[in-house]
Amino acid sequence: MTLNIEIVEEKLKQNHYLPQLPQLTPQKLQKFIKYLSIYGIVRKACRHALISHVSVYKYRQQDPDFAEAWDMAFEQSIQRMEVEAQRRAVDGTRKPVYYKGVKVGAVQEYSDNLMMFLLKARRPEVYRERVDLGIDSKILELLDRLSQAGQSELDSAKPAHKPTPLEDTE
Repeated sequence: MTLNIEIVEEKLKQNHYLPQLPQLTPQKLQKFIKYLSIYGIVRKACRHALISHVSVYKYRQQDPDFAEAWDMAFEQSIQRMEVEAQRRAVDGTRKPVYYKGVKVGAVQEYSDNLMMFLLKARRPEVYRERVDLGIDSKILELLDRLSQAGQSELDSAKPAHKPTPLEDTE
């Protein structure tokens, strides 16, 4: 999503934070959104836009349109990372092979870890981690008997008749 510069300019004029955020301009905010969509890292996008990360966080709280553009840019960066992860997992990357300091060829390397992360994210019902606690029926039966025995002891320890406040004073 791109920011409408005219709308941002008007909002910056109306913004009571403006004296505290003098470096924010519509062009810098637009640049911030662009780099946030590329890197997905707020501080890095701020460095490219030459603005303070504190300022953009404050402005985000004040402007819902800017916050929406921020969220969309961040989502684009995540999608970009997913595409790159899939490329490395499926297509692999070329790694040079050296022998005695001389390049003699290359091998195609694939990332099994990235593939597993992608599969777990996209099909968790099939690829998620499963934990088998291994509690067998004899242990459950024993726990049930202990629980019942403990409840019986509690019941027998209760007084048969609860005294009223008047009975306590005698």
